[in-house]
Amino acid sequence: GEFEEAVGCYSRGDELYRRNVADFPEGAGNANHFRSLGLAGQARLLLESGSLVEGTERILEAILLSPNSAGTPDGLSLTPVQTALMLQARLQDAGDLARARELQATLDSLDRSVVDFPSGPSAQRGAQRFGSQGGGQGGGGG
Repeated sequence: GEFEEAVGCYSRGDELYRRNVADFPEGAGNANHFRSLGLAGQARLLLESGSLVEGTERILEAILLSPNSAGTPDGLSLTPVQTALMLQARLQDAGDLARARELQATLDSLDRSVVDFPSGPSAQRGAQRFGSQGGGQGGGGG
């Protein structure tokens, strides 16, 4: 179905970017930026399908691969940080507090300019689509 096709497209893209890094290591930063966005897209698909564990693994991989890309919107105007927050809310609802804390620790490690994503209409659409009630970023830091 559509889910499998979308996952396949993301997987093919990831493989091409991996190959690009191997062939042109000087362009690894750029390739990893786009790999990161693709991995975050996969995480969002997994979230939508209810695969919270695999989605969490994928979003962590995305953020750790290219932390400075975590605030970059993809083609649907959603950022990896937004996807991470949506996953975190679902994990908390499911009682998987260990994974929710792991996501929070990863988000806390990011530069604040990356975490403080815009809260405009596209962010609100994303939150509504995934059933988030907004908020969720917490105080923290200093």
